[in-house]
Formats: sequence, structure tokens, C-alpha cells
Amino acid sequence: MAILEVARGADGRVHVAVETTERAVGCGACGARASLKGRRRVPLAVLPTFGSPVSPVWHKRRWACREPECPVGSWSSTSSRAAKAPSSVPGWVANRS
Repeated sequence: MAILEVARGADGRVHVAVETTERAVGCGACGARASLKGRRRVPLAVLPTFGSPVSPVWHKRRWACREPECPVGSWSSTSSRAAKAPSSVPGWVANRS
């Protein structure tokens, strides 16, 4: 995961925008190189860090197969790191890849 932005909101929360780091992926069905279709924001668990609530939001990539005959069409990125919300942002930042 990579950090895109960190900002403190008027509510006192620290908002952290993250994304996965893959730049090129292949279709799981036909193997063709996929193209980026877009992104959607996925809120993750609110985390208490240094006395402030932290709200991480994953900017999840949507991919599309370039092969017109492929039955898959499109799909979203997955990440075990995003699915398991970190217990603290400092540890998560230190261990990101």
C-alpha cells in the first residue's frame, strides 16, 4: 500500500488516503494485460492513533480486460493489507510495501 494523502479534518480525525501499488495486472481468465477502468473509495476501520481517530480510505482500483471475447469483463483490486485494517497507522506506514 502507498499513502496518497494525509489530512486532518474539521472533526479532528486524521484522514489517510491509500492505494495498492500494482501498476500492471493481467486478467485471471485469459491472461491479457488489463487497463485501469477507474477507482472507488472504500472506507476502512477507524483507528485510534496518538489520541486522534484515524480514518483510512482505500482508493481501490477497478480493472478491465482488454480482450473483447473474455467473459471476465472487469474486477476490483484485492489486498489482504486493506482487508485487515491495521491496528495503528505508524506501524502500517513503517511496514508498507
